[in-house]
Amino acid sequence: MQFSRRALLGVALATPALIPGRGFAQTTVARPARPILGFAAGGASDLVARLMADHLRGRYAPTVVVENRTGAAGRIAMDAVRAGDPDGTIMVQT
Repeated sequence: MQFSRRALLGVALATPALIPGRGFAQTTVARPARPILGFAAGGASDLVARLMADHLRGRYAPTVVVENRTGAAGRIAMDAVRAGDPDGTIMVQT
């Protein structure tokens, strides 16, 4: 049985609308959030990350601290996220 791409895309887009009671499991966290950026400080990506941190502060976490982990094409940032606790306070932006 073969399905067309259009049919599969339609099912994939319609499925979330059919699930009742969907929503966010957690809207705020009590610990400081740490977006980890895989680029050096002072660039355009750093500016966007800090603007996002200002937007999230108070809405998602009491404190949001942007960490810049440069090197190895983002691998150092990914390793830092992997080593962190899976509680929603560590985010990666590569």
